[in-house]
Amino acid sequence: MLFEIRHHTQYNYSKPVLFETHLLRLQPRQDPFQKILKFEISITPKPNSISQHFDLDGNTIHQVWFDGSSQELVVRSTALIETKNRNPYNYLVYPESVLKLPIQYPKDIDDFLKPYRTPITNSAPVSRFAEELAMEVDHQTIPFLSLLTGKMNRQFQNEYREIGEPYPPEKTLAEKKGSCRDLVVLFIATCRVLGFASRFVSGYYFDEFNAEKQDLHSWVELYVPGGGWRGFDPSNGLAVADLHVAVSASAVPRLAAPVTGIFLGEADCTLTTNIKISAL
Repeated sequence: MLFEIRHHTQYNYSKPVLFETHLLRLQPRQDPFQKILKFEISITPKPNSISQHFDLDGNTIHQVWFDGSSQELVVRSTALIETKNRNPYNYLVYPESVLKLPIQYPKDIDDFLKPYRTPITNSAPVSRFAEELAMEVDHQTIPFLSLLTGKMNRQFQNEYREIGEPYPPEKTLAEKKGSCRDLVVLFIATCRVLGFASRFVSGYYFDEFNAEKQDLHSWVELYVPGGGWRGFDPSNGLAVADLHVAVSASAVPRLAAPVTGIFLGEADCTLTTNIKISAL
């Protein structure tokens, strides 16, 4: 599929402030499942300097420096993206030893995946939740992922929460509700109980039945030997395919945020965003 994505982010301040270095993660990634045909970014006030680099997860970072003060920071990006992942299960899990849970990764990659397997909670309810689901599918790896994705979609209420860190996974589990990022953190915590390498993904989802309401979206990627990083979206109950456009991913949610940075000065700040995704 072909998408044009326009993303407008605006911070307004009650008084002029100074900006420290900001990191922008707004450029969609280039991988076997999606191709960048065009990407443009504009920033107000005009930066003193801007550079690009890849971070540890291969995300494209625009690093921005400013001079002087301002009462606003506006970032506009436009991307033209082609997605190609029509069949999200088009892979062969290998070696066969990883078909059973808890997952045991081959030794040659195990050390590299440790940051993505580090538990994010010691919550007994989260551990029980993971073990009970694993028992339902006789500890089979792929059926477990499908069951978890579907069950969270059916049994958890989706909420809209524009700002704020994700809630702790035990809170989301107990209340059976949360924003997409809250559900993702619970999904990650559940998978890590069973040894799965998993990471947080920030990007866009084109909802063809609700095209007027568009925002940033979050989902999970798990490392499946033989398939690499594969996405699962508990908010929509889907394996990630060509309606999703990935921008950034990290073992730690805050390192996948679209804009990070601080300002110097005593001022109140308000944030407004506008995202338009058009299927071409």
